[in-house]
Amino acid sequence: MNAPSRPPVVHVRPNDPLPSIPAESTGELPWTTWVFGGAALIVTLAAGALFMGEAAPQDTAPSAEQKIEDVTKVAEPIALAITPVRPLDIMASFLDAQERARIWDRDAMLAGIEVLISKGKPSSALTFQFGKSLGRNQPGAHLGPRHFSISYLGDDVQTKENDIESKGVALPAPNCPLEAAFKTLVASEGATPARVAVMYLKSPRHGRPVWLMRTGENTTKSISGSDCLLLRE
Repeated sequence: MNAPSRPPVVHVRPNDPLPSIPAESTGELPWTTWVFGGAALIVTLAAGALFMGEAAPQDTAPSAEQKIEDVTKVAEPIALAITPVRPLDIMASFLDAQERARIWDRDAMLAGIEVLISKGKPSSALTFQFGKSLGRNQPGAHLGPRHFSISYLGDDVQTKENDIESKGVALPAPNCPLEAAFKTLVASEGATPARVAVMYLKSPRHGRPVWLMRTGENTTKSISGSDCLLLRE
């Protein structure tokens, strides 16, 4: 009986290179080739994506002109209906006059309002008179002779301090606006008067604040400053 053959013994010295293991002749690439080849492909694709990501903004970024055009489109003005200013609405002027009068004297009280109206619009300065109360600061109190006037004509505002002969009486702010009082006058006349001299004061005849409206030399009508009613003369 023959003894089984033993594989040859390879003696390797410490400094000798390790023997290589030949690939099997199967016609396939070694697995190391696939691993390193796949890794290289991944790196290549990643680099390509990075390059395309950096290049895209340069190709698609809007120019300065395009940005301006876009902003212009967004900021296009919207057409709004503008309500014309009512010529006899004096509330804004009255509030401003009150503040100016309080600077003149913190206890200033309304003493009267004057204006000339032509064809439904003011044709003179709108003037507010204020005085200093001789007693309590309330409507009906007697005022001293020293008065402070504020006149509005367009964008021009004039103020003046003066003494008057008639002391006057403190008035409440008119609950009936001038424009409403003027409508009452027009309704009573049947047409818009060509010229009207207007004063807001306390009427001795009616014992209350009124809008006194003179439409002619001998034609005067009183309209209540509290409810816009036409009062009998």
